[in-house]
Amino acid sequence: MRAFYYCRVSTEEQPTDDHYSLENQEKKARDQAKLRDWHIVKLRKDVASGKDTKPTRVPGTGFLCQGQGNRS
Repeated sequence: MRAFYYCRVSTEEQPTDDHYSLENQEKKARDQAKLRDWHIVKLRKDVASGKDTKPTRVPGTGFLCQGQGNRS
């Protein structure tokens, strides 16, 4: 199975909190992939607020929406 993981923090403080850090999220993603025998084809990390009124599509994730119509 191929997998794509998207790790994200929404505030400037979260990256320094070990529980929410991007590094911790990545470790958990890799652990899950190994446990499930998945092959990670892409892992994207981002710092972005959910308060943005005009969210942008994450670069490199267009393939996730193929065949799903325009959902912007």
